[in-house]
Amino acid sequence: MITIRTAELKDIKQIQKIEKDYYEGFCCPLDTLTNWIKKSSENFLVAEENNKILAFIFFEYFNRLKAIPFVHESENNKIKKYAYISEVGILNEYVNSEVLQDLFNIIANAFARNLHHFSV
Repeated sequence: MITIRTAELKDIKQIQKIEKDYYEGFCCPLDTLTNWIKKSSENFLVAEENNKILAFIFFEYFNRLKAIPFVHESENNKIKKYAYISEVGILNEYVNSEVLQDLFNIIANAFARNLHHFSV
C-alpha cells in the first residue's frame, strides 16, 4: 500500500537518488533539501511503499509571481496567493502510475482550502 506523508530529514538520501535519475545526474544540495524540509515540511510530500520512496513533490506559496532559481531557500510565505511547484521526482518504474497525480491532487486540495479572496 502506498502512503503519502510529509518528508523527513531521514528521506534526503532517497530523494537525492530519485533526483539524480529523474534529472539526469542533478540533485539538490543537502543543505537545500534540509532547509526545505525544516522550514516547510508540510509542503514537501513523499509517496512511500515498504519504506521506499517512490515519488516526491515540494511546493511553496508565494504572494506574487516572480522568477525563482531551481535551488533556493524556502520563504514559507504567510500569504498563499500562488502555489509553486519547486521540485518533483518519481522513480522510473512508477512513471506510468497514478502516484504523481495523487501528489498533485493533494497540493491542489490544500491550495483550495487555503485560498483567500484578493482584490486585483
